[in-house]
Amino acid sequence: MHPQFRVLQFVWLILGLSQLILLIPALWVYRKGLPVQEAGGQGLVIFCILFLALAAAVPFFWYRNRVRQIQANWEDERKITHYRAPLYFGWVLCEGANMVTLIAFMITRNDTFLWLFAVGFALYYFQKPNWSLFRRDYQVASV
Repeated sequence: MHPQFRVLQFVWLILGLSQLILLIPALWVYRKGLPVQEAGGQGLVIFCILFLALAAAVPFFWYRNRVRQIQANWEDERKITHYRAPLYFGWVLCEGANMVTLIAFMITRNDTFLWLFAVGFALYYFQKPNWSLFRRDYQVASV
């Protein structure tokens, strides 16, 4: 496995842990029973669902489009850089969607937002850098 690919996996792990760490204040607020505020109603739930859908669809289609752009004569470093951009963008979208759901949960105490966070975290989990997929899509010899 290429050393830069290990860095990608490490960054993915750190960002995932940061999401779980930010879940702690949300659960603390829930346990303390602080005052609930009415905010957004169903519109906020729909916004979070759309944000999560965007976080799932955009990186997927961007990655598929970028795979069509690669050229066989590129060196491995350039291929990894090319592979990295949609990953980072997808991670940022998932992180943003999860932050919005956690903030909405802390404000409204609506359990739906915790479930949406779980969906967003699962979505983030499946965006993990995959060495075998990268080798297959980018035609990289086993390094």
